[in-house]
Amino acid sequence: MNSGMQKTNFQEKYIAEREPWDYSHRAVETLRHEYIADLVRTLKPSARRVLDVGCSLGQLTTRLRGSASEIHACDLSWTAVQKTSSACERLASNSGESSSGSAHFYFSVASSLAMPYARDTMDVILLCDGLIGWELSEHGRRGVLRNAFEILAPGGAVVLTDYMHPRRFESYIDEIARSPLHIESVRYLNDRLSYQFEGWLHAFRETRLVQELIANKLLIRRLKSISSLFGKWGSKHLCVVGRKPNP
Repeated sequence: MNSGMQKTNFQEKYIAEREPWDYSHRAVETLRHEYIADLVRTLKPSARRVLDVGCSLGQLTTRLRGSASEIHACDLSWTAVQKTSSACERLASNSGESSSGSAHFYFSVASSLAMPYARDTMDVILLCDGLIGWELSEHGRRGVLRNAFEILAPGGAVVLTDYMHPRRFESYIDEIARSPLHIESVRYLNDRLSYQFEGWLHAFRETRLVQELIANKLLIRRLKSISSLFGKWGSKHLCVVGRKPNP
């Protein structure tokens, strides 16, 4: 998909739908975002700048509060960026922060292929549900990885997650390994059974009972524990951490 069509499609989706993909209400997604936010804090405890690429409606971006002195976020859709900015402002207001505190969030309407940030400036970059989820060509995926490497500070980390069949995991890892990034770790999120559970209930997804079940973190954690017994085959999400070597 070319960048112009991609931008139009995402913009139309955010205008037409209250919350595409329902990330805020599904425990399998909220637990994934919690995991990534916790991971960011361990990868670079003294981070100055963290960037969330493809921020959507800020479900992950808002969880990054406290992980760095500056949280940057960008998305192709200006509607998504506007809503993310509002969500971060509400977060600061609800937590009792001053307006100067909320200024630690910065937003841009931008493509992952042309991120408007200076070289060597970001300590952690999040490319979550991106390389595959953004429906990029192989050339486009290489461009995203190259762009992320350029704006990443030496010693900084890139966190990549994507939803796919486990048979694709190895080719995904190989593609990142061919980029300038050094792969530090590969993690499986043990969420395949959770997604299957949602699929089984899909026909009744609008009922209150099903809404409560898919939002139940305790239940989804138990399903994830069962999935972990199957190694990579118990996952639909792969998480790869890459580093930019120090000079």
